[in-house]
Amino acid sequence: MVRKLGLVATVAMTLLLAASPSVASSTPRTLTTAAQAQDVGAMYFLNPRVGWASEDNPTPLLMTTDGGTHWRDVSPPMLRRKGFGLASGLAGADFLSPTDFFVSVWTSRPVYLLHTIDAGRKWTEVGTFPNGDGEAWVSFVTDRQGWVAIGNGEAGGTFTVTIYETTSGGAHWVMVSRSMSLGGKPGTPDNPGGCGDTGLVALGTLRAPVLWLTGYGAIAPCVMESTDGGRRWGQARLPGTSAATGGEAWPPVFSSESKGALAAWYGTDHGGVTAIYSTTNGGKTWAEHRSPAANPALVAVVAATTWFAAIDKTLYRTTDGGIGWSTIRASLDFGGVQASNTLDFVNLVDGWAVRAGTLWHTTDGGRLWASEDLPT
Repeated sequence: MVRKLGLVATVAMTLLLAASPSVASSTPRTLTTAAQAQDVGAMYFLNPRVGWASEDNPTPLLMTTDGGTHWRDVSPPMLRRKGFGLASGLAGADFLSPTDFFVSVWTSRPVYLLHTIDAGRKWTEVGTFPNGDGEAWVSFVTDRQGWVAIGNGEAGGTFTVTIYETTSGGAHWVMVSRSMSLGGKPGTPDNPGGCGDTGLVALGTLRAPVLWLTGYGAIAPCVMESTDGGRRWGQARLPGTSAATGGEAWPPVFSSESKGALAAWYGTDHGGVTAIYSTTNGGKTWAEHRSPAANPALVAVVAATTWFAAIDKTLYRTTDGGIGWSTIRASLDFGGVQASNTLDFVNLVDGWAVRAGTLWHTTDGGRLWASEDLPT
């Protein structure tokens, strides 16, 4: 299974990563409902024991290897610097394993890409990219081959992006495409409809990578696909969105080369729709499955056919691609907000959520939630 987690500078983290769908639960702990005063932006868990959470400086990236009992600051030293022109915050990340991950850092000028192979104890700079506006989506298929999508701000009435590729682990980068508004060639991502990016994910093999670039816009959710390593892009067609009035999509989760799903929402003349789209042919076509939760709602895609949706104190779960949904009454109030980076299940029982700056954990499928006391 492939899942990805990305980070946005303005909210610290949003959706990009490679993981395996474990079904084993971590050791149950005493659950409480007393929230601790924290400022967590988002989180991602690779498995029930290994995960990351973002906070504001001076410790913007924390990591746990024991299911949240203990946390360690794994932030690159660049993130702790102060002063004009120095690092301002996290921009993007891709976690290949518990020890091997990439982090991008935005500043008032370039975006820096940093790499660690020892779980954040030592970092190496592996790239700098100009004209960033705080967005830098990162996705690697191996330590050697990866892509970065740099948001370049608005031009010609649309958000623009430049795609870079490396096949040398960051020693050398090549610009493979850029938005038409920036002088790019036809077929490169111009984010039609004024879409702002929400994530980049790379799948497939070294010789046949498939890239997905997702975003939000005033017209409809944006889902773009490239089957040639980011050089040419096409717009995926999501059923039901032809008459949408704005919307947002997040990078797909694939359980195989052909089967995957992505979460999205879009507005209509009669309200809004929270949906999960599934594919059985590698994204050539998508089927819409509307969430039983009212819009807006939190959505978590665990695998191609296993999804969660949450609103207020109700959690919905399906394991058959939306054919049937079970309802869980949760001890945590999820509120009524649409987001993709604040609810994350690694299997059917272990889940994490961010509410009002506090990180919460469940080990029973979402009924009881415990607040996590992170270091400040």
